[in-house]
Amino acid sequence: MEFDLFDYITKPPNLGRLRESTSKYIIYQILVAVSYLHQKNICHCDIKPENLLLNVLHTSTACKREHVKLADFGMSKYIRDTSLRRSQVGTRPYMAPELYHSYERGYNKSADLWAVGIVLYACLSGCIPFDPNEIDKAEHVVNNFVSMYPYKEWKHISDNAISFLSKNLLVADPTQRTKAEKNLSNKWFTDDRQLRNNLRELEIMIKMDNEPYWLTKYLS
Repeated sequence: MEFDLFDYITKPPNLGRLRESTSKYIIYQILVAVSYLHQKNICHCDIKPENLLLNVLHTSTACKREHVKLADFGMSKYIRDTSLRRSQVGTRPYMAPELYHSYERGYNKSADLWAVGIVLYACLSGCIPFDPNEIDKAEHVVNNFVSMYPYKEWKHISDNAISFLSKNLLVADPTQRTKAEKNLSNKWFTDDRQLRNNLRELEIMIKMDNEPYWLTKYLS
């Protein structure tokens, strides 16, 4: 059965947020897709839960494995590493700060990484970190760690997850965001043996014979 990520988060049994292990499993697959696009000089420009499709597969041991697909390329742009685009695109809660000043500053593929960060934040906390009506202030809000990650709501989330989110994705300066492929080697992923096992199981189920280790090659 296939859902979009928004429905998956908000409907039973999740009811608003996902476990950290599930969030990690989903975000990792998103980053694999984004890494592939960026290597082809394509910026998706509209990454959000509604554009992330999950096909829930069942293993031989009756475990669930969510296969994630990135959809809707209607706003995508061709952007070389050394170039910028200036047309404003995206969906407000997921737009990177530079997109609000795109005519003056321009933006590049790193805008996608910010959007992935907002998706991860929503998966872990059940909300987005900014008021949609004040999203243009996001670059100032992310620098206030206490308000971004209040202890009461984030105490169940690991330090590695928060560090990955705050230092690699939700970074106001686009030049300081970690590229998608490098993010796949972050210790939040690589230190998790169960993640590798689950992804390997998914690889086998999908049967990508031409590249059998297309997911786990970053974790070896």
